[in-house]
Amino acid sequence: MKIHHFIFISFFIYSIGQQTYGAPACLEGESHPEVFLWRTAFDEDDLQSSRSTVKRVSVLTQDKVCLKGIRLANDGAKPLLLIHGFMENLTIFNQVAQNLHKKGYDVYLFNMRGHGNNTTRSYPTLNHTLMGFDEIVAFDIPAMLRHISKQSKQKITILGHSMGTMSSRLTISGLTKKVDDDDLYISQKMKEYAIQNVEGVIALTSPSSFKNSNDIVRNFFKLDKQRIKNIRQTLLNILFYQRDVTSQNHSVFWRFINRYTNWITEKIVRYGVPRYFIDTLFKIENFDFSKFELSTLIHDSISVPYDLLYEDASRWSLNNNYASRGGNVLFENLEIPEQVPFYFIGVSEDGLANITDIRNDYNSQPSHPNMAMISIKGFGHMDIIATAKGRNIVTRIINNIFDNNFSKNALPILNIYPEIDVKIKD
Repeated sequence: MKIHHFIFISFFIYSIGQQTYGAPACLEGESHPEVFLWRTAFDEDDLQSSRSTVKRVSVLTQDKVCLKGIRLANDGAKPLLLIHGFMENLTIFNQVAQNLHKKGYDVYLFNMRGHGNNTTRSYPTLNHTLMGFDEIVAFDIPAMLRHISKQSKQKITILGHSMGTMSSRLTISGLTKKVDDDDLYISQKMKEYAIQNVEGVIALTSPSSFKNSNDIVRNFFKLDKQRIKNIRQTLLNILFYQRDVTSQNHSVFWRFINRYTNWITEKIVRYGVPRYFIDTLFKIENFDFSKFELSTLIHDSISVPYDLLYEDASRWSLNNNYASRGGNVLFENLEIPEQVPFYFIGVSEDGLANITDIRNDYNSQPSHPNMAMISIKGFGHMDIIATAKGRNIVTRIINNIFDNNFSKNALPILNIYPEIDVKIKD
């Protein structure tokens, strides 16, 4: 037998063996990674000298989904939870997380169910587990909060982008469900738990409704389910070298092939593809992305979630039905508990989280002792967090909030920057 025949047969046999196993068990807890986890969006040289601070985190939700995350540990320091948005993953907060860690915070980043790439993909451990938005609200956010509370024994500050604070806002408002229930409901017990354990929330470009989303957003959600599945699988195969990241049933052989394909694709996009082609292909908002920032966003920070989550978002956008899946709870302008400081951040050129909708949400809230509306000019939904220019603006704001312990009286100083406008709730 020739060596290439032997290799092929070995791969084939191993591939068949791989198909007999389901998703791996979730080993809950924190551990130092055996390999360095950060990718190009991180300042690896800066973190190389302090690898002991980087921990891999796994948390099992009540409905048996294994959430994967990263902790930049500062034991005993104030804990921060950074939550990504729809079709993103935790690497969207890479630079922000490192800056906050340098300032002395204990920083956690999690991938919500169905998000993440490679070993940080959050996956169901059981078949037929629902992987939509309602489940993120009811199970993912509480599981993150409980894990951090157990580790730190301190109140947690939440910074979320887009769906990251859509979901956490609903959780702190008391929304939950039982594993076998069809719909969300408001639980006083869940609300009290959140009030006791959440220091405050910063909602970065979080949609308050979808009434004024632009045509690009609406056209995206008009794509039929089969076409979305095709797009999803193409992205998984080409960009993320994963045939089916929802389980471990894919073979080692195809993982190898897709990994090699991804390596070639990444080099072409990072160093060889003209900028106009990338803009046309991915329809990224036409703002000042450098080639590196754009390719980093595409290769490192984009995730492809499950169909159910896409269907949830499509229902909100196309039907103007911003509510739970069963229709029991209307999300739009849901009242925020007055015990939790809450700061809205909207950007002027956002086609998804329209700033008018966010302002209407802010104005509709009853009197609140610690609530503010922060508007930023000249940015869109993604470049506010995925470009250096946008992150610099966000960093100014969150440094003000954290350094002053959510004191609303310290916020007006931000008005010295021409692109920032601050309004404070009476």
